[in-house]
Amino acid sequence: MSIFTPSEFTIKFGLWGQLRDLHERMAAPFKDLFYVGATRISRKGDPRSCFAEYRLVGDDATSARGIHAVNNFVFVDDADGVPEEVIATLQNIMSDPNPKLCLLSTKFANETPAKPVTITADEYRDDAMRALRSIVNNDNGHHIAVRFEAAKYLLQYADQKIRSRTLN
Repeated sequence: MSIFTPSEFTIKFGLWGQLRDLHERMAAPFKDLFYVGATRISRKGDPRSCFAEYRLVGDDATSARGIHAVNNFVFVDDADGVPEEVIATLQNIMSDPNPKLCLLSTKFANETPAKPVTITADEYRDDAMRALRSIVNNDNGHHIAVRFEAAKYLLQYADQKIRSRTLN
């Protein structure tokens, strides 16, 4: 896992501080499996396969390059303060197996959210079928087991959503 942020204050007193607190509260057998440093947390037995690190974001995308891994989780804290060039570079992790890019921002936390658009069951079914076709045709390059799980989830979720009373 990699965490990006525009300021050291944001990371130390935000996500990184919470990760350190969680480590402190872990039961001893599990707590002893991890090394917790100033900018990196890793599993003692295999630090390259299980780790978290944070990087400060500059004005260019240098810090966002070369972070490819399987099951890569990338968080961008205070994302509205991160340059678009860096966000675009971080999107390169999507070529990795099972990537996740999470942009966090509180810029609009005090604003009233817009009323969500209500869609019909037919519109939802059409969106689900487009996504399902993409999964089946392997448009995203994932392994067949991942595609199967994605398709199964999509069908279950679409059916549940269509049956719920939130649709017209």
